[in-house]
Amino acid sequence: ALCQDHGGWMAAEPREPSGVSYQLAIPPPVQTVRPIRAASILRILVVDDDQLLCETVTWMLAEEGHNIDSVSSGEEALTRLGRERFDAVLVDIGLPGMSGVDLLEAIAARWPALATRTVVTSGLLHKPRRGEAYLQKPFTRAQLVQALDRVAVPSAPSAP
Repeated sequence: ALCQDHGGWMAAEPREPSGVSYQLAIPPPVQTVRPIRAASILRILVVDDDQLLCETVTWMLAEEGHNIDSVSSGEEALTRLGRERFDAVLVDIGLPGMSGVDLLEAIAARWPALATRTVVTSGLLHKPRRGEAYLQKPFTRAQLVQALDRVAVPSAPSAP
């Protein structure tokens, strides 16, 4: 949680014969303080097969004034993204069927601007790709809002 509170991440990989290698990244302190975009109302798509997590995230972000939709698979996410406009997407890596990684690649191919406005989540330790916004589960409301603040920019209403 300490890494995540400061915008960092932690990953673990098995090493033979019986060890584990840990990686930890904490970015340097930011010199200027950006306000949380609490005044901006964002439309956010949550993609996670854990219904309780979807409900919790919806509650957390609705308390911040945002509009939340949730789906339980990558395939459902692509359908919704093809029909509707979202300001940000929260994607779980461990989705059934189409993985979160595959979904992120599909988003990058079809909606490159939206690909920069995604936050990846995982219940397992995960090493994010360069520049990828990442939240380790469980996360707090403050961590979630901060991650979305780093990636989301409200879009003007228009067709997808």
